[in-house]
Amino acid sequence: MTGLGIVGETLNFVLDNTIVGTGVTNSSGVANAHGVTTSDPVGTDPGGVIVTFSGDTNYLAAANATGDLVVSPAATTVTASPVPRRSAGQRPWSATVTSTSPARSFPTRPSASPWTERR
Repeated sequence: MTGLGIVGETLNFVLDNTIVGTGVTNSSGVANAHGVTTSDPVGTDPGGVIVTFSGDTNYLAAANATGDLVVSPAATTVTASPVPRRSAGQRPWSATVTSTSPARSFPTRPSASPWTERR
């Protein structure tokens, strides 16, 4: 029979010559690999994914297939340390702002107070 999906077979997903995930075929013969991390930049790399099937007792190995690698931007969360209360004339404050993706820490120091003293 041709045209029918083969269920329950494991496929390997390869990026940059390294197996980065596996997926098991569903009733349509489709397998997905989720949660794969890559250092490739955001965008599309045509033919950047290679899918392999090594064969088993029921099926011979298949020729490698290729697909486009689509890298989406990661969600970013930015957290700032609390800013202490200050009175007019006190020294400038500093804070640390941390980003979870990419993970970086940025010490900040304002050049001038954004607050205006009332008289």
